Amino acid sequence: MIRLLIIGVFLAPLWGTGKVLVSRDDALAEAFPGAAFRQETLWPTEAQHLRAEKLAGVSILDGPVHRWVAERDDSIVGFAYFDRHRVRTLPETLMIAVLPNGELESIQVLHFGEPVDYLPRPRWYAQFPGRRLDDQLRLKKGIHAVTGATLTTRATVHSSRRSLALHAALSGQ
Repeated sequence: MIRLLIIGVFLAPLWGTGKVLVSRDDALAEAFPGAAFRQETLWPTEAQHLRAEKLAGVSILDGPVHRWVAERDDSIVGFAYFDRHRVRTLPETLMIAVLPNGELESIQVLHFGEPVDYLPRPRWYAQFPGRRLDDQLRLKKGIHAVTGATLTTRATVHSSRRSLALHAALSGQ
């Protein structure tokens, strides 16, 4: 969450230009300090893919899942999923950090192509840590909506649901 505050203060003029706001490596280090990372490429079976879509309640593209595994002292401390999607007409890339127990650790905005007016404030993203894939992980339920950023907030909730559902399906949870 601190990363979002720092970005908001120092890089706000870049938000509307579609530039990279945070590098992948910096986002990983922020979410899991002191961890070592390795990338995995997983190919969900058809059953895993269907289960993930059912859990998420949103469509999930078929194909490989690339995730980063965070390890510290020979133990897995978390996973990071990078989700690139369209918000309105331009792309956004989020890093969804997930703890081994299936809870959200954090969400970080790595790239935002839309104008800054459509990006929620860091306080809005603070609603996600500790959330699980349940009915409360929805707008106007456990997640507050933001006037003027409806498409961005919807895309973020869908991204978090996709990542948590894929994590559950691939981890056998």
